[in-house]
Amino acid sequence: MKIIIEPQNSIEELLVKIFCKEQDEEVNRLCRHIESYAQPFWVLQNGSAHKLYETEIYYIDTVEGNTFFYTEKEVYESKDSLLTVEQNIKGAQFVRISKNCIINVDYLRQVAPYNNHRLLASMKNGEKLIVGRTYIQELKNIVKKGR
Repeated sequence: MKIIIEPQNSIEELLVKIFCKEQDEEVNRLCRHIESYAQPFWVLQNGSAHKLYETEIYYIDTVEGNTFFYTEKEVYESKDSLLTVEQNIKGAQFVRISKNCIINVDYLRQVAPYNNHRLLASMKNGEKLIVGRTYIQELKNIVKKGR
């Protein structure tokens, strides 16, 4: 893959043009990744609003009805429900692993067996999350595809 950047003063809005032999899954994934920059999530931390892009999110969790966004080192809160957040996520790298948690598989380090036929997902920031039995197959499908 080659990347060519041509700054032009006459352009008012960022324009991304992709030249490819065919529009395959790799191109579609790249498009979804680029689109994720266009729609950031507005989240709260210590009463201040922050813009958070999908590529920064390690996982999203709901605890006692409150939705939290976890990045490498920070935690942010959202007023949206997990279902609303899930519907607004554009990136194909997100997968639900339990009733209350969605992870970004780009930050998944490893998956290992866990008790009661569940899995333990280890994230690149050291967090460990339990994958519920109902959600194992979807996670396995994504891992097999190498996304």
